[in-house]
Amino acid sequence: MKDNFTPPIKERTTKELLNIVGAPEKWNPNAVKLASDELVKRKVDSKKIKTAKYLSKKGIESESK
Repeated sequence: MKDNFTPPIKERTTKELLNIVGAPEKWNPNAVKLASDELVKRKVDSKKIKTAKYLSKKGIESESK
């Protein structure tokens, strides 16, 4: 999948990626997939990803870095 986003998904911070996967309804589905893949590449703990999704549903921005 091509990364046509600005800035590119792979150049975003882990916190930004967690915010993307945590709120998929706010993002292009391709951005969500690329962010998820990048978090896996960075070996981000799946608990942090689940926490980001939970916090997003509660309306709280993730504090993870």
